[in-house]
Amino acid sequence: MKSSKIGLALSLLAFLMAFTTVFSPYATKANDLDLQFLPDGSLILTPEQKEFQEFVDKVDPYVEVNKSNKKFQLTKDAKENLDRATLKEAQKFLNERNKELKHQLDEFSISADGNALEATLESADEFAPMSSAHIRATNRWYGFDIWFSSSFVQAFSDNILLFGATVQGINTALLVTLAAFKISPPGWVTSAVTAIAFLGAWLFISRDQGCGVNLRVITISPIGAPIPTVWNAC
Repeated sequence: MKSSKIGLALSLLAFLMAFTTVFSPYATKANDLDLQFLPDGSLILTPEQKEFQEFVDKVDPYVEVNKSNKKFQLTKDAKENLDRATLKEAQKFLNERNKELKHQLDEFSISADGNALEATLESADEFAPMSSAHIRATNRWYGFDIWFSSSFVQAFSDNILLFGATVQGINTALLVTLAAFKISPPGWVTSAVTAIAFLGAWLFISRDQGCGVNLRVITISPIGAPIPTVWNAC
């Protein structure tokens, strides 16, 4: 028993050393911004951010995923429904998003509705007593949605008590939770650290009512940082 605990500790240490450098650059921005949130976990938007949210809502119905290369593109009827300036701006953001995701496409499949890319992270432990699916990500042209299972959120909560709710504490707690569930985090999970740090760990955890937590982030925001929202999945 003692040797197994030592082995687990060494495994977690190796895991942290391998991935802390990946997560850290994303988390440092949280302290540089004075962000305020509503009780429901949504960001109180500035006038500029509200204008950008309206832009996202306007363009979203006219974006799809190309079935052959998994790139986001405007639909055929976009030109009939969007003005020239909006089309130009939308294409710029689509190009940026496709560039961000080009090395991660193998991790995703096209969603049933054809306008997003989906992936599920499962525990590698075949003898785990809990459901194997713990994180489900949906990449959209403007950002992403991530669902975390309730068991994952509660384990993350326990680790927050150990490591603290600071930015670095959130980094470490999430890494240790992933390791405990035997989940190797791909690159797209790193953005979740930034979003949770912006929201606050306890606000994120408090949204779990037994069905897990949904996290939505608009990454192409005008302030140069994610616009996050969190809600329970029930």
